[in-house]
Amino acid sequence: MKHTGLLTGIFLATQLLVYGAGDHWNHIQRLVKEYDTPQGNPQLETYLKSLTPDQMLQAAREYSQYAANKFPTDNWAEAVMDVGLTLTFYGTDQGGLANDRLRVLLKCIADKNENDFFREALVRLVRQRYWEQMTDDQRRQSRQTFLEVLSDKNAPGRLRVLSCRELTQALAENHRRVIVSDKNIRPLRSDRQKWQNVNGLVRDGEIRLEPETRNALKAINEEIAAITPALARLSQDDAETPEVKEQAQSALKAFADLPVAPEQ
Repeated sequence: MKHTGLLTGIFLATQLLVYGAGDHWNHIQRLVKEYDTPQGNPQLETYLKSLTPDQMLQAAREYSQYAANKFPTDNWAEAVMDVGLTLTFYGTDQGGLANDRLRVLLKCIADKNENDFFREALVRLVRQRYWEQMTDDQRRQSRQTFLEVLSDKNAPGRLRVLSCRELTQALAENHRRVIVSDKNIRPLRSDRQKWQNVNGLVRDGEIRLEPETRNALKAINEEIAAITPALARLSQDDAETPEVKEQAQSALKAFADLPVAPEQ
């Protein structure tokens, strides 16, 4: 075991000496190609764990520049996986994010000097990987950044549309999670017909939601109410692009369709 640890240490030290100044993505590519085995890729894991948060982001930038040049924009959504690979160990062991690391990601998303592919990849990563584990304040910061990007007429149109879509999805999914976690809703999982009509049952008052569920839904509805005016302005702005207007309209419809339980 001591010899194994020593060899791993020597391997890691060598890689850091050679690649410490940059070029992290190229080295990650080499490890993926050269050391991938059915038993896993311990060299890749060791290298990814050795990177500092700044180096992880630099690797993501390096890949993003490569991907932006290689793939058509219509294929960018399928090409973001490797950004996630470089940031495998950026979050906490529990799947969340430290406050300072989230602030860095949000700053990158809002920074017009960052690569467009990189910014889009981070929007997806923040919402799809980290959102569920965020604190209320972290979600507030993320919503604010997404909304700022959406409202920035000088931001790339694709990024604005994506920010709106991911923000809508985040709030809708959070709303859904709150409802299905209610103790009066959970038993319906065994009844396929009722489970598929949960929203209607809640809306019609046929299922009584617990007070804590109602309070949680009220908080989400307040979050939605806070961004609705901006969405409404964008959806009616004749100077806006059709894509942005359509996405804002879609968001408003999605929020309006969320079930609201009758007052008790």
